[in-house]
Amino acid sequence: MKGDIYLSVEFDNNNGENLINNIFENWLSVYPEKITANLAAASRHSDTKSASNAIKSLIKSWINDVDDISNSQKSKRLELAVPISYLAPDEIINLIYTYINKSSDEGIYSLTRDNYGPIIYQILHIPGLEKNILALILLIAHKELKGTYNNYEPSNLIKQITSPIEVNIDLATNALSEILEWVKKNDCSEVEAKLAVEAVRESLSGSHEHRESYSNKITFGRRILVYKKPFQEKVDKYRDKGMEILKKIIFHNNPNVQKIGIEIINDIGHEALSDDSNFLKRILSDKKQAISWLKKLIHDKTQFTSLSAIEDVLIRYWANNDIYPELSTEIAEILRKYPRSPEYIIFRYFVAHDVIISDFTQIEKDAPETNRWSWLVHNHFRRHDLKQEDLDQIIELLASKMKNKNDFIKYLNKLGQETADVRTWQYIPLIETWAKFNKDIIIEIAKEEKLLRNVPNIFHRGFYRVASDEDKDYIKICADKIIKNIDNLDIGEVDNLLDLISRSNISVEEFMPWLIKITENSNSHTKHIILHRAYFIFKDKQPDERKKVLDLLNVSLVKNVDTHVLDMFEFLLHNALQWNLPSAELEKLRIKLFDITKDINNIDYQIDELLNFVIDGDLDKFINFIDYRLNKFQNKKNIGQFDPIPHNGFRFSESLIKNYEDFSKLMDKIHFWRSSDMLFSFDIDNLLRNFKQSSDEDSVSYLVKYIQEKIQTAKKDKVKIAISSLYGIKFGGDTSDLFLNMLLVSEKVGLLNEAREVFFHQVLSGGYSSSIGEAPPALVNKKNALEAIHKKCPPGLVKNYIDSLTRSIADDIQRHMDEGQELINPKN
Repeated sequence: MKGDIYLSVEFDNNNGENLINNIFENWLSVYPEKITANLAAASRHSDTKSASNAIKSLIKSWINDVDDISNSQKSKRLELAVPISYLAPDEIINLIYTYINKSSDEGIYSLTRDNYGPIIYQILHIPGLEKNILALILLIAHKELKGTYNNYEPSNLIKQITSPIEVNIDLATNALSEILEWVKKNDCSEVEAKLAVEAVRESLSGSHEHRESYSNKITFGRRILVYKKPFQEKVDKYRDKGMEILKKIIFHNNPNVQKIGIEIINDIGHEALSDDSNFLKRILSDKKQAISWLKKLIHDKTQFTSLSAIEDVLIRYWANNDIYPELSTEIAEILRKYPRSPEYIIFRYFVAHDVIISDFTQIEKDAPETNRWSWLVHNHFRRHDLKQEDLDQIIELLASKMKNKNDFIKYLNKLGQETADVRTWQYIPLIETWAKFNKDIIIEIAKEEKLLRNVPNIFHRGFYRVASDEDKDYIKICADKIIKNIDNLDIGEVDNLLDLISRSNISVEEFMPWLIKITENSNSHTKHIILHRAYFIFKDKQPDERKKVLDLLNVSLVKNVDTHVLDMFEFLLHNALQWNLPSAELEKLRIKLFDITKDINNIDYQIDELLNFVIDGDLDKFINFIDYRLNKFQNKKNIGQFDPIPHNGFRFSESLIKNYEDFSKLMDKIHFWRSSDMLFSFDIDNLLRNFKQSSDEDSVSYLVKYIQEKIQTAKKDKVKIAISSLYGIKFGGDTSDLFLNMLLVSEKVGLLNEAREVFFHQVLSGGYSSSIGEAPPALVNKKNALEAIHKKCPPGLVKNYIDSLTRSIADDIQRHMDEGQELINPKN
């Protein structure tokens, strides 16, 4: 701090700006992080004009040479700019704009919102920059920049700049005023609306998230705004601005924007932790106001998208009558008169996640006065089952109104368009149910290709099912149509054909040629669907017919094979292995899969399961597999994409080690890879993670036995292997003697430096935890183990090493105890 104050005095001199420019010129490339951090700290103790001018010049130079540097260099500059950003905020904003617009896609080196987020977070606290920062956040959202940390997502940055806790209530209100301008526009985009509702959600919340970090402590939770004079006026102004934004969104002319606003009304007063009756009245007033706006939107002409979103909001308030009795009573009256036409109810079948109401008066009659929400969830929320009788009643009404095929097709197109972006996952048998009341119109459309092409694809399966049930040869027509257009496969039509095959009694001999031909010409996504459906097609076939699944498995591995295909391949194979398939054919599959899986970039759970089949308990095959992947990894082009050994190891590997001789063979190979710089210590840990480490009869682990054997030879090459193997052994009371023997023998054969490095690493690595004021058990155990071998060790260099480590661990224990005391009894 003294240095910062001294530097600040120098900044105040007439030549302060020149001094800073000289520092940048001579030292920025040498100590970049220290220079910017110290400069930021020093500027807090003095007039910032000289520092600000110098930093502005620096940032402008960074903008000018944007075309001459890589993304990794840009990332470094953004990191350096974080602590000094408050001294040149306008230039910083220009820099971010330039980098976003000029940066190219360089794979893992591409700039993400994680690069921009920290610097935006710094400057969003500066008054007067709200409009520019909001525009910058909007740009990041439009660009759909990726990132790892959700606190730098555009939605969270919006929350921060509109939070009266994160910034201050005046700045937050100003930010809301700027966001209001977004939603006033007739062409307000959905991206702008989604960010705007995050600001509304924050401003109308009942409490606000906060977090603080200092020393070795972090505090987070929620805070309540004081709703008393003179601060009450500011809180009202802040919430009024949020309500103004909400109103503009709710009454927007774009129904998609409108829906975004409607959906957050339930969040008004979220986590209202206050017991201030006046503040709770304000929250209730906001809710009532929002409901009154919704009431104005409810009429026969309202688009179903908005009408459905409104009903979701209302039903929740009605069901929460224990919390909002007055609102619940008012809303019940609205729900009784709700415009639920048959068309609207069918729309709800496709989009509603919760409740589908055709007769609210009946639900109201059955509803209890207490625990109504729980009752509604358990009795009326959608589940996997579908009440077909309810759907029958609604569709019978619709079918009586639309007897003309043109009107029916027009209706299906309207329904498909309205539900395109909001459908639930559940399949709705609309067409199959319609056929109960007007089968002729369904059959006519299904068999007339020109008519069927005018129907949205989402409904085709229903037409196929009805036509196939009526005419058993219809499935052949569908298959022939796909085969004739084999070079332009439609994934939807293929899936519909597979659905017909699974529902029909067609023989394997008849449908297999279709599946083989289609699979041969499929991309990975279509193969994924075929392999998934194949299990349900074959599972109930006769044993001889089931064997045909091998033909499908084989052809699926010919081309366009990626993890998407292999995931579902594993699903089908795992089940098919229960069907007594010929072992010779399975071995052919193993050979094919070995050549494919050895080149997979990352081995995930499904690939690991597949490797269990491929390796089939053969240790030599596993060693060849790893050897290939490690050699491939040495090709520098694969770094960052190809991971030869998964972090969690190979889950199937326990069965590979049947005895100590197997383990020794694997370890010898591991040390060959290590000596060839193909493996690192953490790779060895990962590789050995799931292997069987000992026999059932012997308590000594295979690895300890292996190391002991190498040490006992007292030969330099063998001891070197033992030293390397110790990376797989945790230091503690039960292994300390092994480490001591290794150190003593290593000293004799001239490898003490190598042994010391491993010894120090294994003792000092690893985390620990404990209660405040108590010594960490992990460190105490290490200290005790060190003291034990220190007594056994003869005088000399090794004993000195052990003594040094013992003191280091003891110091760590004492430091932890001191920090605990400071937390328990902080100094005033």
